[in-house]
Amino acid sequence: MRKPLIFIIILSLMVAGCADERHTRNPKLIALDSLQRISPDSAFNMLDDFNDVLTPNDSVYNNLIYTETILNKTVSYASDSAINKIVDYYTTKQDNVLLGRAYLCRSINRYKNGQYSCAITDALMAEKLLPTDDKYYGCKVQLLLGLINLDAGCYRISLERLKVASHYADEFGKNLTLIAQSYNYMAEAYDRCGRRDSFMLCIRHIKPLLAKLDNYTKADINVNIGDMYMRAGKLNKALSYLSEGEIYDFSYKALYIMGKVYFMMGNSKQANAHWEDAAISGSLPIRAASLASLIKLNPNREELYKQFYSVYKQMPHIDSDELSAFQMRLAQQEMQHETYIRTITLLYIIIGILLLLILSYLYYHHKMKVVRRRLSDINARYLGYLEDYNNAKCNIEELKNEIVKYQVDKEAPENWSIENMLLNADVVISLHRIASRGQCANEVNWQQLTQLISERDKSMAILLSNNPELSDREQHVIMLIRLRFIPSEISVLMDISAQNVTNMRQRLMQKMFGENGGARDFDHRIHELQRPAVLI
Repeated sequence: MRKPLIFIIILSLMVAGCADERHTRNPKLIALDSLQRISPDSAFNMLDDFNDVLTPNDSVYNNLIYTETILNKTVSYASDSAINKIVDYYTTKQDNVLLGRAYLCRSINRYKNGQYSCAITDALMAEKLLPTDDKYYGCKVQLLLGLINLDAGCYRISLERLKVASHYADEFGKNLTLIAQSYNYMAEAYDRCGRRDSFMLCIRHIKPLLAKLDNYTKADINVNIGDMYMRAGKLNKALSYLSEGEIYDFSYKALYIMGKVYFMMGNSKQANAHWEDAAISGSLPIRAASLASLIKLNPNREELYKQFYSVYKQMPHIDSDELSAFQMRLAQQEMQHETYIRTITLLYIIIGILLLLILSYLYYHHKMKVVRRRLSDINARYLGYLEDYNNAKCNIEELKNEIVKYQVDKEAPENWSIENMLLNADVVISLHRIASRGQCANEVNWQQLTQLISERDKSMAILLSNNPELSDREQHVIMLIRLRFIPSEISVLMDISAQNVTNMRQRLMQKMFGENGGARDFDHRIHELQRPAVLI
């Protein structure tokens, strides 16, 4: 009794140890992880004050949370080395959820550094690893894929991803900033596709949330609205939204767009001033666009050309068609992999079904052999009793009682409405012997039986001739019943199951006599036919 108890304790400790390896036990880290989904800024501030001594597993988990909160800001890491360590750690641990989050971090960092193809590959890997019911990270992945395609000019793909992101954000519902960002970027994608009505629907969805958002998100939303109005030619409205965006948070993008608005208004001086300020932006696309605009205003300033050329060389140059084709290839590879998995699974199922069918057939064959052997034994005993009765007059009462056991109507042979000469005919005895050996009757046997009935059993012959619709099998059953063959013998002789014999007798009751009844009722009607007279 003590040994099983010790074994259970050791097994429990092993399971607990494995669980501890995969899930942190530090309650503060768990709280931080939950908090950053709702308020990344609060989680970031708490991480600065976090100084607990951590296990190696908790330390990597802490680095993952810290990296996520950092990348929620506008900053990025210069290289992926720190994130790669997290990816390698969770790859080794085979913790798919945290590995998916690590891939998402690396994807965000690569996107911010202009490595669009690598960022898409990591984002798709994160999408594959993260749980489908986690709407927060589902939204983050779709939002990132939407932004990458939006920046690269793949507006159709971007719009599909951002629609999913906004749906996930609404379902999660606890992070208003995430909802606003999803609809804000979806609005921008609609605008790039020329669908301004859909753009305004997205903005109307955001407006009730504006008062509860952080200043950076408010500014970004106002800048997007201003950009849309600028391209629609409504310059005063555009300038109003851009100015309001500047109040919330400084934005080089707002400066660049305001320069375009002033230029369209004919105010080259203001346009030049705003583009000069935007030309020192940390965003390479904004710097390049601002310098290009300044060159149009000041074609004689050589230093502008040098600055533009320097920025142009640093910028990642993405072909939208190439990026779309790249994503299509990745999708096709994933589909091929899924098709392969489905094919292999289907193949295993088919093999399993075939094995089951083979085993079922072997089992059925074995059972049928047992049943046939049992029927043969029964028929052999019956034949022995019948031959003893017909060939020997001694102990006749005892033999009659043995024979009666096998009959349905329990009548003694002398009361049977059929002549002994029929029962003792060679063909009848031959059929009894065939049944006792477990063999089927052949065509010659059936012809001989039919000839015997037509020559020596007038009542039976008339009954069969009055029912021309009867099939050969039905006639065989009727003749065998008439000659006092028992159901197990009929089953063997006709190579059908005993249940089929029973069913056929029930159908013949209705078919021949127009009455409902069981198999025994039919046998009784056949047995009770007028005692036959020998036909000359």
